[in-house]
Amino acid sequence: MAGLLAMIVVVGLAGSMAVALRSARENRVQQTATAVALDEMEAVRSLEWAQLAMSSVDGGAPLLTAAGTAVDGAAAGLPRDEPLMVAEAGAVEPFTLRTVEGVTYTVWRYVTLLDYQSRGLVLEVVWDMGEVTHHHLTATIITRATAEQTVIGGG
Repeated sequence: MAGLLAMIVVVGLAGSMAVALRSARENRVQQTATAVALDEMEAVRSLEWAQLAMSSVDGGAPLLTAAGTAVDGAAAGLPRDEPLMVAEAGAVEPFTLRTVEGVTYTVWRYVTLLDYQSRGLVLEVVWDMGEVTHHHLTATIITRATAEQTVIGGG
């Protein structure tokens, strides 16, 4: 009887450990996705204003409107659809793949035209864990002043 009780306790502990280890791995992968998004954001922020545009558009990209000319505001958590900024001098590719610790992340990049002085950057990082697809979405605004590193100061 004591052996049976000990076996039940060991099986229960093993199950709990498996769940804890899986959860820790999922958290680590989520943190890596966040770091990948931040790296991508900083790379785009380092571009000159003229380069701060998409080089092309991938018609199969998620988050695009049906016409493929704007980021779907509802899908991206934005207040409205935002038109894509695509230019010949654009240096932002529509997506890139990054592999970290055996996990491949697809980073979808969208540069949007907000107004003459500001552009939006929307990043969606997508990865698979088992049969589940995960997403990390982030967005920011880049102004012409910050892109050109304008310093405003007193005399």
